[in-house]
Amino acid sequence: MIESSIYLLQDYSTHEKLLSLSPSGKFILYLLKRKGPLSQKDIIKRTLLSKRTVVYSLKKLYEANFIKKLTDNKDKRLRFYEVLI
Repeated sequence: MIESSIYLLQDYSTHEKLLSLSPSGKFILYLLKRKGPLSQKDIIKRTLLSKRTVVYSLKKLYEANFIKKLTDNKDKRLRFYEVLI
């Protein structure tokens, strides 16, 4: 269940986008909110979701501007995801 009090929602449309996310998307958003920036591999390990599900959910969260991508300074191939809301 999404606790809207822990997210900084700008307006009603943002709230609607949050509620329309898939359960896996909400779960990943909650995990990122609680555990900080995580890589795709870490998200897969912690959630036990399939790689395909995680990739799709991260794409949807990024398109909705709920998360941002960060690049590792040492290895530019690694991406980390952080919550924006």
